[in-house]
Amino acid sequence: MSWKPFFASGKLVKDYEPLKKYLELSKGTDAYERAFIGEEDFRRLKEVAHGKKLGELWDELTEELKERIDPQIALEALREAGLEAEDPETARKEIAKLLAGWLLEAGEEWDIIRFKDVTPE
Repeated sequence: MSWKPFFASGKLVKDYEPLKKYLELSKGTDAYERAFIGEEDFRRLKEVAHGKKLGELWDELTEELKERIDPQIALEALREAGLEAEDPETARKEIAKLLAGWLLEAGEEWDIIRFKDVTPE
């Protein structure tokens, strides 16, 4: 069974390995602490979720969370997970998308949001 962060269901994100690599590589830096979801993130999810389609919400959260991701560490994490990224900014967005997916999955687990029959992107 592959690694998943706490309260992640795997309904949206099928492979959290790049996020795991990011956390391993960032340990001991500010980037490590910023790569976890918390109370403020759940509050934000409640604020922005109403009336949005899942894809739209996921994109919006990815853009917001992107600022918390170190681009160089993200690039290295993707490479270590066996994935390619064109540049550090692309890698940053990919890790932020995983973080946003985790937030969405945890939000459903905590009954903050509901999504049915979701097909992962």
